[in-house]
Amino acid sequence: MTKKKSRTKVLALLLVGAVLLSACYGATASHSYTMADHGQLSNAVRQTDPYTQDGYRFAVANPEILAQFPCYCGCGYLGHTNNLDCYVSSIGEGRDIVFDEHALNCSICVDITHDVMSYLDQGIPLEQMQQMIDDTYSRLGPSNMTSGT
Repeated sequence: MTKKKSRTKVLALLLVGAVLLSACYGATASHSYTMADHGQLSNAVRQTDPYTQDGYRFAVANPEILAQFPCYCGCGYLGHTNNLDCYVSSIGEGRDIVFDEHALNCSICVDITHDVMSYLDQGIPLEQMQQMIDDTYSRLGPSNMTSGT
């Protein structure tokens, strides 16, 4: 391969990489919600996969939103009363966070959160989002927002 062909190939790969990076950054930057900084996460949460970390980051930054959605993984027996409880036990006045590590090992909790995130990005109204979560996950078990769980 000649130097010119090699250089052209390298430049083409760099251009493709830049376009992909730009597309990824643009998708991340265009969310209709905020995400907590990774530094706010516990060590245990920072050691898990990015998908789960994003669930925790969303929960920390948007507790008032996530508290409006149930979880269907059966965590009601743990005292959880909404999807937020799967991530956070409490948020103190100084934003001191006590994490619940349940969602570290529960894909249902995290999937529900990611669905909420996606619905927010799509601009779906809250009541419709709640119905969509119920329709998708209620077959898995009882809502932790209902009495008797």
